[in-house]
Amino acid sequence: MFRHYLEEGASLTLDKGATARILMAFSGEPGPFYDDIREKGYYISLGERDPDNGAIGVPVFAVENSLAGSLGLTVQMQRFTPEAQIPYLQVMKQSAADLSRTLSAHTS
Repeated sequence: MFRHYLEEGASLTLDKGATARILMAFSGEPGPFYDDIREKGYYISLGERDPDNGAIGVPVFAVENSLAGSLGLTVQMQRFTPEAQIPYLQVMKQSAADLSRTLSAHTS
């Protein structure tokens, strides 16, 4: 059985994990690592916070394309194969685009 959870109100650093990396990249963190995330528009984390979990993070935008937050999906590493990442990423990107439109972002 796979179960991943965070305690409500838990504080996590922004130097690890898919959603944290998205927040840093789209908040203007400089450097080639974050430039690559901004260019791709997503980040895939492989065991950064927990060696048993992989994750996908995508940005969500609001009015004037300001960063509203990050949407994330956590998956058990043994099921997070490169082949499995493709459909997960498609769903995440579409969900983020839909949410961004709802928040009045200008999406293509």
